[in-house]
Amino acid sequence: MQNESLSLAEVSEIENHVLEGALERASLLAYIFGICGALYGLTSLRFIQYFDSSVTLWGNLWPRFLISSVPFVSMGYIISKKVQLSPKNRILIWVFGMPLIVMFSCFINVWEIMARGSGDIVLYAHGINIFIITSSIMAVSASPKLNFTQMIIFYLMIFLPIEFMLYRSENWLLMIATLGDLSMVFPVVLLIGNAIYKLRY
Repeated sequence: MQNESLSLAEVSEIENHVLEGALERASLLAYIFGICGALYGLTSLRFIQYFDSSVTLWGNLWPRFLISSVPFVSMGYIISKKVQLSPKNRILIWVFGMPLIVMFSCFINVWEIMARGSGDIVLYAHGINIFIITSSIMAVSASPKLNFTQMIIFYLMIFLPIEFMLYRSENWLLMIATLGDLSMVFPVVLLIGNAIYKLRY
């Protein structure tokens, strides 16, 4: 109701202000994930070695630095105000780039082990995937439409392949459990993210 008394120029100014705020949070979050991407190479080694003892520290660390840390930091820089791109283009880079980087990071050892039939490893990686998605959407909250779009991309790029690999290995218990998690987490995250957006708007 409040926006009805505003001119189109004022509404556009408010939307740009909200979008710039979302981009600042997205850029900061990308830098944080860039640091965490390399650290995950250290913290994930033990459980990965439980399923594949041939994986070394170096073999788990350098791919995560190259495929996770570098792209995250690069994206954080690109979507900041330091690069001369429109806010709409920068937020689209975040919406599509974030799931893409996470997907490629999943290929490092974890999905390779899952593809060989050891679906139980998802128990150790599922939590971090959920954390990344919830923090990305709720912390940034660029708009309800973009929140929903990014959630769908996350599902198609990350969780659909996981469910397919669990299906192939006939790990029905984990497949149902992870689907149950997603069916509860996704709607709640979208509701909270949209509520946060409205508060800022």
